[in-house]
Amino acid sequence: MTTVVAPSKLIAARHQSLSTQADEWAEWLSDRVAPDWRPGEWQHTHMLFRGDPGNPLTKVRKCTVTACPAMTIGRTFCSECSRDYDRLGRPDLAEFQTTHEPKRNRIYGRAMRCWAAAGTCGRDSSTQGLCAAHYATWRNHSGRDSALEISSWAEAAKPFDALPMCEVGGCPYQRTVSHKICPDHRRQWRVHLEATGAADVEIAMTAWAKVTPPYLAVMDFSLAPLTKLAQLEMLYVLQKAGLRGKKIEPSPIRFAVRHLTGLPSLALAGESFRMPKAGENDFRGNRGALLRDIQNQLRFALEEFQGIKPTDHLVWDLTAVGVVRRDTDRKKSRRNPGTMDFGKIEVLWLRDLLMQWATDTHPVSREMWFYYRVCLIASQTLALRPGEGSDPAKLKFTDMAAVIKAIEALTKADGKPMKAKSKAIYATKFFDFLEWGRNHDLLDDLSLKFGRHRDHNISYREEENEEQIGKNIPESVIRQLDGYVSMLGEGLSYGHLALDDVKAMARTIYYLLRDTGRRPSEISSLFLDCLEHDDGDWQLIWDNHKAGRYRRRLPITQSTVDIIQEWKKHRLALEVPDDSREYLFPPRSADSVYDHPASQDIWIFIRTWADAVPVLHSEIPSPDGSPEPFDHRRVVPYAFRHSYCQRHADADIPQDVLQSLMDHVSPTTTSGYYKVSLKRKREAIKAVRVHVTDRLGNPAPMASNLAYEQRSVTVPWGNCIEPNNVKAGGAACPIRHQCAGCPSYRPDPSYLPAIEDHVRALKADREAALDAGVAQFVINNFDDQIEAYQGVRENQKRRLAAMTPEERQQVEEAAAVLRKVRAGSATRTVTLGLPTLGPPKETVE
Repeated sequence: MTTVVAPSKLIAARHQSLSTQADEWAEWLSDRVAPDWRPGEWQHTHMLFRGDPGNPLTKVRKCTVTACPAMTIGRTFCSECSRDYDRLGRPDLAEFQTTHEPKRNRIYGRAMRCWAAAGTCGRDSSTQGLCAAHYATWRNHSGRDSALEISSWAEAAKPFDALPMCEVGGCPYQRTVSHKICPDHRRQWRVHLEATGAADVEIAMTAWAKVTPPYLAVMDFSLAPLTKLAQLEMLYVLQKAGLRGKKIEPSPIRFAVRHLTGLPSLALAGESFRMPKAGENDFRGNRGALLRDIQNQLRFALEEFQGIKPTDHLVWDLTAVGVVRRDTDRKKSRRNPGTMDFGKIEVLWLRDLLMQWATDTHPVSREMWFYYRVCLIASQTLALRPGEGSDPAKLKFTDMAAVIKAIEALTKADGKPMKAKSKAIYATKFFDFLEWGRNHDLLDDLSLKFGRHRDHNISYREEENEEQIGKNIPESVIRQLDGYVSMLGEGLSYGHLALDDVKAMARTIYYLLRDTGRRPSEISSLFLDCLEHDDGDWQLIWDNHKAGRYRRRLPITQSTVDIIQEWKKHRLALEVPDDSREYLFPPRSADSVYDHPASQDIWIFIRTWADAVPVLHSEIPSPDGSPEPFDHRRVVPYAFRHSYCQRHADADIPQDVLQSLMDHVSPTTTSGYYKVSLKRKREAIKAVRVHVTDRLGNPAPMASNLAYEQRSVTVPWGNCIEPNNVKAGGAACPIRHQCAGCPSYRPDPSYLPAIEDHVRALKADREAALDAGVAQFVINNFDDQIEAYQGVRENQKRRLAAMTPEERQQVEEAAAVLRKVRAGSATRTVTLGLPTLGPPKETVE
């Protein structure tokens, strides 16, 4: 299996020959350009686009002032209403939008008729609402200084017939009496005539009118100034962009037309097609992006015209080959996934396989880069092995082991260690990639030794510091942050929203992160109807995107409800894109990837705010007794989820309830979100260690906290002090954890719930054994264990009953703390030495 790569010299030669193929190139473009593109907006005869604010694919909208007919892009008001708003001292926004009446004598792009002769005059208005002929007549009238006289005079004036339209294509105004063009274009013509000095004015004017655009409002653009071939090329690019979901934004297109006017062909211009240089303000933002897109799309089209496929290159432009950057829950996609250099993969069979896989499977950008990176790692590793990995038939088990070792050494882009789970996914992707090649008969000669093996596993287990309190923000720090909420959103821009709107939105997002413990993506995607009232209780309706569980319900307090409802009133007064009306928070712009804020937007809100907070005090004292400063870098959106879990754990919320609040499948995942502090742990052990007994209920207290922790090992229903079992971490029990019959067994009151659960489990197993018709000695063993554990349980209950109420409460609180410690320590789990049937279950959290 090989991939044909066109040599760069051949491609260059083909491009050079295009200068003699302009006619064929124009014909090729014509076959791919639709004249009826964007009906109602595109006027193909005049090469004129007049944007419709009602079209969601056009980036234009009406000014929000009710009485104003003007259009705007990305702003609340048009330029004139914006000036009026500032001149009036920025009054109440809603009142200004509904009551303001802009004063205009003329609206560019729309012809207004003369009002003389009771509005029956057919000519365009010019001055004071009158046409040029009526106004000139009025100037000669003796009573022209009186407003009453002009009204009476104009009412009695005779109407004039309409004049022909301006010769400039698409111009909505009438020509003057003595010229073929309107007054506005006549002024432009004079400037042009002075610069060129044409001999035959009439012929020159006709030619000039053909390449001159009409007046272009904010929602318009014209391709008339371009050559016929350049018009086809520009239309091709714009229509291709529309197929990729890109909206039409007239302003950068108008700039591109001015910049490219004079080029016979945009595709064949070579160095004449000047691209922006770094730091050139005229090319900033969407202007430079559009020019780059024009150049790239025409380059792809030229190669297609010459029979060169985008996949014939070693360096792929992912846009050209149809790779988009899209997730399953996104309605839109990014348009610039970048380029990918397959030449860096030096092992040829691996490179060819990857290019074939990408061609056949049409992956999205994220998946494409994932497979590219793991193949690059494998190539770099095999290149250092004997034979340099060039012959797939000679690869061995040790070659695959070297690749897995290289994956285990992966780091993040910032050099920090990569999580073991991510490394394991890379390894799995590589195995799946090779399997795809074998299944499609592309790797018939690949050695079977170079494949998946049970020894090629990357452990998911991460090293943890059990003394670390966790990733949460302490409650004392959150209280300090609450004092600075007025600074949230300060100095930040967010689309067209005013600063007060941005600050209100940022405050609401912070409160929801703090009070609900939801992930940033779950906060940003809340719907307007995210509240539900049931029997006096409020619940938040949210979507767990990470695990694919939707319409989840979380109990929330009245204060959180008030925060949401206050923002909803604010939000309903905002202008948002039509696709975003159902969401609680608007996106940054109408063409954002999401219809709501991205997680990155929330990160910017919180991190910018945290950096601006002057000082935060931690709970750790310094040598002089004052609190140590709290690291501002720990204030990130996701940390509030850990704080939420820690807050509820400190309130002794039961483990199963806490797991439900966090919406986790596994209790082990929940336990990783909180830590029991060392102080609480020491106090709990101190309260419980004096109540340790042996299996018969005789007192066997531990002399110290150290003895409780170091001289015993946690087994499912108590502690064990058998030396070999302690040394093996609970995995070397000689009697298979039948603890109630062992002299080394040391239960205490903190294990009562586990003992009771075990008694119930033994009884259920006994019934199952009876149904299976097992031998009597098995039943006797169950009976003896049940009786022994029931004895342990009753002994612990008697000891608790004999305590004073104060002592009993102290022991029960300490027992709850120790149970949380054990639930949060996955490393202390012991197996019973029994076989496990079936593969391990995988859960998504």
